[in-house]
Amino acid sequence: MDDRLERPGTFGNARDKIRRSHRLYVGPRDRPTCFDGKATVTSDAFVMCNFTKADGERELGAFVGGLDDIEANVTGLAQHLELTATEREEFAKVLEGWIAMEYCDGKARLRRAATKGIALH
Repeated sequence: MDDRLERPGTFGNARDKIRRSHRLYVGPRDRPTCFDGKATVTSDAFVMCNFTKADGERELGAFVGGLDDIEANVTGLAQHLELTATEREEFAKVLEGWIAMEYCDGKARLRRAATKGIALH
């Protein structure tokens, strides 16, 4: 059952779906690998962020991906999870908050990707 049906209009459940869908498991199931902390968008549109490996070791400034690819993934994820307009707005705010420094228009591009296909107020 879709957990959004239990609490309609809340982003908390959509956020949980996003977290669950983006966990990367490369080791034991109880030790997920993940990007953590704030991201930086470089002037050549690449995203970097700290990364924690399955063994707990941290990599500083690990490569997340190209901004073009991340934009496409953000749009696809919002569509796949069937996020409402309100949830997409909250998703956009979360993405903007994730970026600590940018040397190109990363926040604006991720906001457009998260809210693609909805009428903005």
